[in-house]
Amino acid sequence: MRTNLTDIETFKRSLKYGDVFMLQAREMRTSKSHFLVIVGGDPNNPSLFRVAISSNLDILKELTPSAQDDTFVSIKKDEYKNLSHDSYINCNIYSEISLVDLFREAKNLKAQRKAIDVKIVNRILGTMHKSKIISPLVLKKIPISVDKRGGQKIFPK
Repeated sequence: MRTNLTDIETFKRSLKYGDVFMLQAREMRTSKSHFLVIVGGDPNNPSLFRVAISSNLDILKELTPSAQDDTFVSIKKDEYKNLSHDSYINCNIYSEISLVDLFREAKNLKAQRKAIDVKIVNRILGTMHKSKIISPLVLKKIPISVDKRGGQKIFPK
């Protein structure tokens, strides 16, 4: 799916839970780009919350050694056609990015939006809510689940 990068308001209105951008994930402590899944937003800021997909479960576990094992989501490569390996998300680690910064980064890198299936989105969201590491204030801005992906916009108006 082409990312609408003509103007920030159109971009903002088009963002949905489960939108995926291939960008650098500083929280992964590497300069390598990762698939970053949009999992929530704060319309008052406006900012977005995202989690990174990685094929290296050991490194993900090293980033949060005290995390429970049930706070990692597995994604098989046949579940998401853009993956070349079975991959994982550490649902204890998220990054927050302002809408303006995401727009600018996506525009500069000509990032494509690659939607992920709502079933995977709901596994991620539900697992984030099991985390003992993410603050309750942040979890209030992340839904426990979403229904049909097409109708789940981050910033409805």
